[in-house]
Amino acid sequence: MLANGDMASVLLFGSFLVFAVVNGVSASGRGDPAPVVVGPRGDVVALVAGTVLYGVFLVWLHGFLFGVSPLA
Repeated sequence: MLANGDMASVLLFGSFLVFAVVNGVSASGRGDPAPVVVGPRGDVVALVAGTVLYGVFLVWLHGFLFGVSPLA
């Protein structure tokens, strides 16, 4: 970025730098978060929902969207 220095790159990566610095300063002022006890229910729901969505995409949506069935 320093070698070419075009305005688009300077704005894009400069904004990343500003965001990182502001985020670092902001995070250093916060304390530790309170511990949260989480049960396995959310993991089971995510696993089942992901498997169902994968099956729906594999069987119906892939052929509909792309014209080629991965099972054929």
